[in-house]
Amino acid sequence: MVSEAFLEHVLKKYRWVIVIFILLPLTFLYDIYYYVRQQVIQYLKESSQDHQEKVKHVQSQVRDWIKTDQSKPMCTGRAGWKSMTLREPKYKSSMYPVDLEEMDTILSIDEEKRTVKVEPYVTMGQLTRYLLPKGWSIPVVVELDDVTVGGIVLGQGLESSSHKYGMFHNNCISYELVLSDGSLVTCSKIRSTPICHSQDTARSRTSLEERIREQSK
Repeated sequence: MVSEAFLEHVLKKYRWVIVIFILLPLTFLYDIYYYVRQQVIQYLKESSQDHQEKVKHVQSQVRDWIKTDQSKPMCTGRAGWKSMTLREPKYKSSMYPVDLEEMDTILSIDEEKRTVKVEPYVTMGQLTRYLLPKGWSIPVVVELDDVTVGGIVLGQGLESSSHKYGMFHNNCISYELVLSDGSLVTCSKIRSTPICHSQDTARSRTSLEERIREQSK
C-alpha cells in the first residue's frame, strides 16, 4: 500500500505534472463548455417565464427550510471548487444549501435607461463579453472572469474605477429578492428602500439591475 508520505512527496515535487497535463486541459474544456452553453442560452433568449420558474424553485427550497427546525442557517449551494478562494468552504457542510446554479442568465438590456438585468450567477467574463460588442460596459469591471455578479455584490467588490463610480453594488439600482419566509420582493435604490441596502445573508438574490455606461472610445 502506498504510504501517505510518499503521496505527499509526489504531489509536492511533481505537482506541475498534474497542473499541466490534467488541471489545465480540464479547465480549458470546462471554459469551452460554459461559453458554448451561455451562447446557446443567449441565442435562444430565455423568456421571463423561464426566469420565474427558477425563482419558484428557489422559493420552494426556502419554504422547505422553514419546515425544518431551522437550526441550520441557509447558504448558497455553489460547489466549493467554483469558489474564488484557495480555502475549501467547509462551513457549507453544516448549513442548508439553496441551489442557485441555474441562475446564470443575462435577462435583458435597456439601452435607453442604461441598465442591464442579470441573474446572480452571471460571471464577470460573461457580462463583459455580452456588453462590449454592443458598445457598453459596466462602471466597475472586476478583472476576474469567473467571479459572479452576486458574489461581487455580497463581497462589495471594487476596481480601479471605483474612485469615480464607487463599489460594484453602488451601481446596482434594483434587486429581486427571495426573503427568508419564501416571499418574493423587488426593491429599488431609486426609492431608497431600506431592504436594498441590507446585506442580510438570509435572502437570496434572484436578479439584479446594474447601471451601464458607453464604452470609452
